[in-house]
Amino acid sequence: MIIKDIDLKDIKELTNLYKDNYNPNISEFTHIYAYYKDEFISFIVFDIIYERCEIIDIFTRKDKRNNKLASTLINEIINDYNIINITLEVKIDNISAIKLYESLGFKKASIRKGYYNGVDGLLMVKEVR
Repeated sequence: MIIKDIDLKDIKELTNLYKDNYNPNISEFTHIYAYYKDEFISFIVFDIIYERCEIIDIFTRKDKRNNKLASTLINEIINDYNIINITLEVKIDNISAIKLYESLGFKKASIRKGYYNGVDGLLMVKEVR
């Protein structure tokens, strides 16, 4: 089950698996969806700004990966908002994430040199309509 517009404190145990002291920049445009099945197992933090979506973070517990939870969360955003596209950045050496995003229809748009503390970032875009 997807729980929408959840507060970060409600998924603290899950965010601690993602990063210690996880604290993304939350604004009036930010939304958080979480996938729950007996416990929180996946979340996505994203901004909706007019007709565009920017994924800030997406995470699934390691023992629950490869169950299409990321695609389920992304598709829920597409169903809920009338957006033109979705963008995200990923470390250029995170091959498994890049393959996942490509399988979901994301295309490589540009390289952001040194975006992740000296490691290049890859900007990816999925056209929705």
